[in-house]
Amino acid sequence: VQIYGPASERIPGRNTDGLQEGSTVEFGSLPVQILDVGGHTKGHIAYYIPSQSKAFVGDALFALGCGRMFEGTPQQFWTSLTKLRNLPDE
Repeated sequence: VQIYGPASERIPGRNTDGLQEGSTVEFGSLPVQILDVGGHTKGHIAYYIPSQSKAFVGDALFALGCGRMFEGTPQQFWTSLTKLRNLPDE
């Protein structure tokens, strides 16, 4: 089993290279783009599947708001939320 995580954070058991903005991984047959969405935590990442117009953003964004800022800065979080807002609709 491959365990993925952000390059900037130490993840116990991670057995793959760390992921960062611009990295791509395969989920089944689907290419998944990695987005740096720091703010909730400094190294928070999101997974974006362009062919499906889907994103898994974890605690960066919820239906009625965004996650708490534990480690990041307000500017970092705003930049991340703007990046998510600018993804194609769907």
